[in-house]
Amino acid sequence: MIRPPDAWRAGALVALLLAVSFGTGAVGAAAADATPTGTPGCATDDGDSTLTARASIDASFVDRVTNDSLADWDGGTLVPVGASGDCSLFLGDGETATLTAASVDGTTGVATGSVDLGGNGTLAFVSDSATDIVLRNDGPDYAASLVASAGDRRERIDVETGRFLDFVVRFDDNETRVAVWASDGSWDGDWDARFESTAREERQIRLTGRGFLDELAVGTETPDPTPTATPTAGAGTDGDEDDFDGPTFPDDPSSFDGGDQEPDDPTAEAALFGLLFLVFGGVGVVYPRPVARFGEQLDAIGSTTSMDEVEPTDWNVVLTRVVSVVFVLFGLGLLWLALA
Repeated sequence: MIRPPDAWRAGALVALLLAVSFGTGAVGAAAADATPTGTPGCATDDGDSTLTARASIDASFVDRVTNDSLADWDGGTLVPVGASGDCSLFLGDGETATLTAASVDGTTGVATGSVDLGGNGTLAFVSDSATDIVLRNDGPDYAASLVASAGDRRERIDVETGRFLDFVVRFDDNETRVAVWASDGSWDGDWDARFESTAREERQIRLTGRGFLDELAVGTETPDPTPTATPTAGAGTDGDEDDFDGPTFPDDPSSFDGGDQEPDDPTAEAALFGLLFLVFGGVGVVYPRPVARFGEQLDAIGSTTSMDEVEPTDWNVVLTRVVSVVFVLFGLGLLWLALA
């Protein structure tokens, strides 16, 4: 016969086993629900992307991450973000996805887009022989900075937020330029990092997790508009004005009057005055009495007192030495400014 305390213990054990079993089933169901199953219902490309406008890019490829985007990459998973049907290309820890539908030209290419790089997440522009251009989050998730690198050269870029960031990477014959800013802001037109170009080969875009890609555009820089042609002579209605071709300016600015003149060098003037103050001040410090006597002799000109009879007072000698010390210090200051 089971005693009441034993019955309580048995009942408690059964309840605990039931709770554990129920909890395990719930956790398993939640994990199954969190695992992407199939392709989500992503919104179609509505053509309203601002990527090409903000980067002045003539786009040959634009991906706003739709249901068809997986065909353009060799990895990654589509996941829904927000409530409007938008999707992102997601890569977990250590996963890699390379864009196979387009590449970036190494001499005129431009790539721009929006990414969220988690801890150790990278966005790289790679080729077989050229130095990789890499944007890396070397901190934790939502870090407020990332590192742009090209080989051994690194530039840390601070950002206002650790979430989605917009970027522009531009290649030309001389250098590669990188700009990054928060997606909810706007690009100020300044480049955050510049790297000397080491090769001009086409580059593939590669994402390494953990991270999300929201949109991407690849193309070339939009050329400046062609300047309006100047009307030729005879095209006007007034015969006197048709023959006027406008002022002619020489190719060499130095051919203007005064073109060979060089601007004054303020450092040379400072050095000259500093040297003068130093010399005259030094004489007054070493020979204060003769300097003071010379001043008294100048004052005696025009008076009945002979210049040979004047003699400075002791306080005049002390004052002469103090003023001379000030002159010396002032001269040294001017020399220091001129030579700094």
